[in-house]
Amino acid sequence: MINQIKEINNRFLCKIHKLRTELKKLPFQNPKRNIDHTRYLLDLSFYLLSAWAFWKSISLCLLMLFIFIVLPKITTRYEKNMNGFYLDQFIDFLNLINTNLSLGYGFESSITSISKDINFDHNYSSKCIHQLNNAIQIGIEREVIYQRLYSYYPISECSLYIKMIRAAKVSGANLNRITDVTLDKLHMKYKVKNEVKTILYQKVLEQNILSLAPIFIILFIDNTSRGYLDIMYTTIVGRITMTFAFILIFIMNLVAKRIVNFEV
Repeated sequence: MINQIKEINNRFLCKIHKLRTELKKLPFQNPKRNIDHTRYLLDLSFYLLSAWAFWKSISLCLLMLFIFIVLPKITTRYEKNMNGFYLDQFIDFLNLINTNLSLGYGFESSITSISKDINFDHNYSSKCIHQLNNAIQIGIEREVIYQRLYSYYPISECSLYIKMIRAAKVSGANLNRITDVTLDKLHMKYKVKNEVKTILYQKVLEQNILSLAPIFIILFIDNTSRGYLDIMYTTIVGRITMTFAFILIFIMNLVAKRIVNFEV
């Protein structure tokens, strides 16, 4: 009898250890350096072509290439903005648990119930639900559950929703109603973001063309009329003029990116 109790206890402890090990891993973890390759290649092309068009310097081209190899490793300039992805997945998460919330389940009970009905490998949100359910099953504190939820969806909308859950626990407010209102606002925000993104796509394309157009014009003239621009590369005044022209194009490119880069 004692051996059976020890065996059951060991199995239980192994299961707890396995669950705790799983909880240390974020589901569907994105790479630490998720590079926006389109933006990276456009900037690389801009600076490499500029180095050749304005100065005709191979050493400067190699320097630019070296800088762009190192730059993504030391800065977050070219990392993708994942807020849109997290917003989409957070809406999916709320839709999944809202069905059980409408039946009178609590927040934790909804997660436990829905985790039995969805496939673990279905998508990001289903993995998050299974991870949260594992945390609930081994008795992790509610505040830690909320912190883990925010770590899966690190956006302001999730933080606000967690604050509303805390307030609902204290005041006894209807969590299903809170989730419905949150979903309505998130759907509206998601729709507006997509519409703005569609409108800005054309402007971003125009901005990229305008940034590269002067460089291509210089390269075209230099290759079709040999020697015509030699004075700009061999004299001090010419080099100063080309440097000043590049600074103007660089400022224009920087300002244009600032204009089209904003959060809804």
